[in-house]
Amino acid sequence: MMRSAWGYEPDLEPGPAFTFDYAGMPTDAWPDRTRVTNATARQAARQFLTNDGQRPQALAWETVE
Repeated sequence: MMRSAWGYEPDLEPGPAFTFDYAGMPTDAWPDRTRVTNATARQAARQFLTNDGQRPQALAWETVE
């Protein structure tokens, strides 16, 4: 069973806080959990799609306990 987690690039500084639409619900994002460049996001998406939905190795992962 895979635990909830978020992927990020640990070498990047956190950006500004922001809110996004999650199924019609305004949701706050935590900058320390969302720091990733566009290039790495694309690489991670490719890895996810070509590795049977496994967590992409392009990102560091922090799991929720």
